[in-house]
Amino acid sequence: MSAFFTLLLSFLLLYKYIALFILVFASSVILFLPSNAIALVTGVFIGQGYFDFTISLAIGIAANTAGDFFDYFLARRFGNRVIDFFWRQGRPEIFNRVEKYINRYVGWTIIISRFTGSPGIVVNILCGLAPTRYRKFIAFDLLGNIINISLLYTIGYFIGSYWEKASDTINTINLILTLAFTAYLIYLVRRKK
Repeated sequence: MSAFFTLLLSFLLLYKYIALFILVFASSVILFLPSNAIALVTGVFIGQGYFDFTISLAIGIAANTAGDFFDYFLARRFGNRVIDFFWRQGRPEIFNRVEKYINRYVGWTIIISRFTGSPGIVVNILCGLAPTRYRKFIAFDLLGNIINISLLYTIGYFIGSYWEKASDTINTINLILTLAFTAYLIYLVRRKK
């Protein structure tokens, strides 16, 4: 376990629910925080009696959804300006293809991306650029977060002290899902109709 992750766990145990909200929110906004590992360890702490399952679940879902919406909002509000600034000759065709894909498969894209960790942030930004409607984004994001966080808390609860080994397995599964999801997006974007 890295020194950084040990520091995150100490922060989580020391400040409990406030730290849980901050860590989950930050991991859904910042690419390099281990969001699934934090949820898994929270499940372990629930099993050890440090946290209440219902309160932790509500905080985890609220923080993750708020962070996802923050990414979405920034992309929706400022994303096209940033793209126009960098691509002055006009928007590349790939953005139009990604928009079509996102608008067509928005529900499954959002739900599946909740299980991949950091690529979920990219999907939030793409949904903001597409633009996906607020209600639709929140509904699918909330559903994906409920399923993902409930599953990780439950796994953490039952595996207890073996969480580090399970975390490695979950990270491997997340990497495979991320690669498969990315390859699928690339395939759809490049596919000729």
